[in-house]
Amino acid sequence: MSQRLRRRLLRSSRASSARRSRLNKVGAWLAAVLAAALAAALAGVLSGTFDALGRAVTGEDSSTKSAPPPSTSKADPLTISVDPRTEPCGEDWVVPQLPAQVNTSYPVDVDSMSSWRDWPPASSGVSASPDNVVIVVQGRSNAQVVLTGLKVRVHERRPPLPGTRLNAVCGDAGAFRWLEVDLDHNPPQPLPHYSQELAEGEKGFVPDWMLQPIQFPYKVSVSEAESFLIVANTEACDCTWDMELTWATQGRTGTSVIDNDGMPFRTTGTKDIVGRCQLLAIEVDCE
Repeated sequence: MSQRLRRRLLRSSRASSARRSRLNKVGAWLAAVLAAALAAALAGVLSGTFDALGRAVTGEDSSTKSAPPPSTSKADPLTISVDPRTEPCGEDWVVPQLPAQVNTSYPVDVDSMSSWRDWPPASSGVSASPDNVVIVVQGRSNAQVVLTGLKVRVHERRPPLPGTRLNAVCGDAGAFRWLEVDLDHNPPQPLPHYSQELAEGEKGFVPDWMLQPIQFPYKVSVSEAESFLIVANTEACDCTWDMELTWATQGRTGTSVIDNDGMPFRTTGTKDIVGRCQLLAIEVDCE
C-alpha cells in the first residue's frame, strides 16, 4: 500500500462541531492501523509465495512438508486489535474533582501525551461521552471468516460522574464512517453513520470497498482485515460495557467478546460536570 494511499484513507478536515472534532484524531489513527494490518497481511501472502518459488527452484516436493492444519479447532478464528482512544487530542475526559482542585501547575505537553492518564492530574478520570473505540479484525488463517454482526452489552449503569471535564484543542483527518451506540438505550444498538462529503474526497485515492458505509456481513482472513470505529454516547449514565462480534466459518459459528484488555469499557455522560479545563499545548485553562 502506497504512502499516498495511507495518507489519503481519511481526508484532512477541521471540525466544525464537537463530534467532528472528537472523530478527527481517530480518523488518522484508524487509517494508519488499517494500513499496517493490510501490510502485515500482504507480507504473509508474499512470504507464502516466495516459499513456493523457493521450492520450485530447488525441486523440493511441497507434499513432503507438513501443511498448516485447517481451521477446524474450537479456538477463536479471529485476531482482534482493540484501541480505546484516550489521548487528549480528540477525546474528552472527566475527573472527579472541582476545577480549582485540578493541579494546573503540573507540566503538560499535549503533543507528547498518548493518554490522559499520562498527565497525573487526570489519572483518576474516565472517558467522556462520546467515547471512541477502534477495532481491527483479521482472520488467523487463509479460511474466510464471515463477520455477521456486532452487539453492545451494558453491564452497569450508574449516575454520570460529577466533576471537571478536560479537553484539548486540536484537529486532524476526519473519519467518514463509524458505528454509533446510544448506551442509554436498552438494548443499545450500533447504528452506521457515514459522511458522504468526506468519502467523496477520497475517490480515486482509496479502494471503493473502503469508502462504503458500514454494513454487515464482512469477510476477513489472514490476508484481509476490516476496521471499525465505534462511538459510544450517553447522557444518563456512567456505563461499563463491552461488545460481541458474531462470526461464521467452515461450518462453525461463534461469538468473540471485545473488551478493554479483559475489563469492560467505561464511559460517562457529562450532564453533572461542574466545570471545564482546556489543555492548550503546554498550559491549562480552567473555569
